[in-house]
Formats: sequence, C-alpha cells, structure tokens
Amino acid sequence: MGLLIITTLPSILILMYFVKGDKFPEPQDKILKTFFWGLAICLPAYIGNTLLFEVYRDLGISNILSSSFFGPAIVEEGLKFLVFLNIVYKFKDFDEPIDGIVYGVCISLGFAMLENIYYVYLRGGLGDPYAVALVRSFTAVPAHAIFGAVMGINFSRYRFKKSKDKSYLTLALVIPYLLHGLYNFLIQTNYQYGLLLVLCGVIYVLKKYNDEIKSQKRKRN
Repeated sequence: MGLLIITTLPSILILMYFVKGDKFPEPQDKILKTFFWGLAICLPAYIGNTLLFEVYRDLGISNILSSSFFGPAIVEEGLKFLVFLNIVYKFKDFDEPIDGIVYGVCISLGFAMLENIYYVYLRGGLGDPYAVALVRSFTAVPAHAIFGAVMGINFSRYRFKKSKDKSYLTLALVIPYLLHGLYNFLIQTNYQYGLLLVLCGVIYVLKKYNDEIKSQKRKRN
C-alpha cells in the first residue's frame, strides 16, 4: 500500500495544487475527463515508443537518442497535443488563460501517474521499487507537469490572442517536445543538469501560473 501511495500521490498532489489555485475552478467532470485522457494515451504511447525503439535499433541509432529526442518526446508530447487540440480546446469552460495551464497539467499528470505505475510495478531491472517511485516523484512527474503546462500556456496564447497567430500552436507542440527530449537526454548523460532543468521549469511554470492568478484577482476586483 505504501508503494502505491508513493507511486500515485505526487501526481495527485501536483494536480490538486493547480486545480485548487484557480480562482474560477474548472468543472470537475472536465478535470476528470482530461486526466483520464492522459491515462488513456499511455497505451498508444507505449506501443509507439516500442515500435520506434525497434526501428532505431535496427538503424544503429544510439539508445540515448532513441529514448529521448527520437522516441518518447515525439510520441508522448504528440499524443498530449492531439488530446489538447481535439478535446480540451473545444471545452466551453476553457475561457481564460490560466485554464490552459490547468488542463495541460491534467493531461500530463494523468499520463505521468500511469507511466509511474508501469516503471515501478511492471518494468524490472530498475532497482528497488520504492527508490524508483521516490526518485520519479522529484524528476519525471514534475517534468511531465512542466511539459503539459508549457503546452497549455501556448494553447492559451493562441486562443486568447486577437490575431489568432497559429505559430503558438506550433510552439505548443515544439517546445514541450524539445524540453522532453532534453530532459530525457540529460537524465541519462548528466543527471544533475536534468534536475536543474526540472527546477528551472518548475520556477517558470509557477511564475506564469501565479501571474495568471493575480490577473484573475484584478478582474474580480
């Protein structure tokens, strides 16, 4: 039971922080729907990652590249982008900039929680399950939240800018992809820099989130 808590609780706590901080909270059914879509894309992500890894192995591409920029970063952020574009973006409740951050985090943490369960319970050879769960609580889980938040920030820029600049849609996919690829690359080659990337990402996202909360308060007053 303790292992399951360590594996799942970080995603839930981070999600609650972003959901509860919103001064005009999103409907619970939309939050749950978005979160479960994050869970749902884990299976196609696993299939896509596995197939790409086999292709890259046959081509002689290094494991580091195939597990970072050429693999999970493409597949996972691409699937999150499709969920955001085809489902979340159509929510009538997506009506202010902060909502992009909230929904982006929801998708990513749904994905991160099920991915955590896979790494802790199903994938062997990684060491003590408790250690794996604890380390991922401070690395992979917040990293996924950062990728989702950055995606949501750019979706909000596209939605609420009068010019409807489509370059923001491109950035909503490209920036999380680059961050994800860089994170995976650094975690394998220079762990300290990977942690630094997560820390910088957390600072950036929290600043943007708190700026939007302040904006909400000004509008309310």
